[in-house]
Order: sequence, then structure tokens, then C-alpha cells
Amino acid sequence: MTLTARRDAGRARLSRIAPEIPVSNLREAIDYYEGRLGFRIVMKTPAEDYAIVERDDIALHLVQDNGKSHSPLGIHIFTHELEQLYEEVVQRGARLSQGSCETVGTSRIPCD
Repeated sequence: MTLTARRDAGRARLSRIAPEIPVSNLREAIDYYEGRLGFRIVMKTPAEDYAIVERDDIALHLVQDNGKSHSPLGIHIFTHELEQLYEEVVQRGARLSQGSCETVGTSRIPCD
């Protein structure tokens, strides 16, 4: 048994993460994630103050924050098809806080 297998024995495996992201305008945020980043809306509350967008195995929960009390937020999207994703989101008009960059063992595009 490997060291990693011994360390992880008996622990529940996490399958995905779905962060709640405060937004100042839910409709604009949904439009951005759908139009610029290729997500699709899978749920929106009747009050239009909460929505879930998904792409592949990624889910983001968007929460209307009328108080605008949230801190700045960065989202890092990881992929093995870095150049393809970078070209896709730039072509869609996404605002990127950095260009594409690689980290050890994986690739990412930080988006704001």
C-alpha cells in the first residue's frame, strides 16, 4: 500500500465543490457565466436571488448580495486543455485577470 493510500484509508472521498459566490447583479452574473465562460444555468430561485450554473463537473452557486458586503473574489479554473479553454473564453470576451499560466502538475486560467 502506498503512503497516499495509507493516509487516505478510511476517509470519505470528496467528489466536487460548489462554492457560493456573492454577486451584485445576479442577472448580469448569469449572463457572464453563460455567455463568456460557457456555463449553463441549472437552477434559479423564483425570487431571482440565487442561481446555480454548471459546466462539466463544476457548479457555482451565485448569490445576490444587495449589501455589496463581499470581499473581492478570484476563481481559478483547472483543465488539462489549457490552450483550448484559454482561446475559447477569450473568444467569448471573458475578462481575465491574468493570461493563461501553468502550475506544477496542472494548468489553470484565473478569471475574475
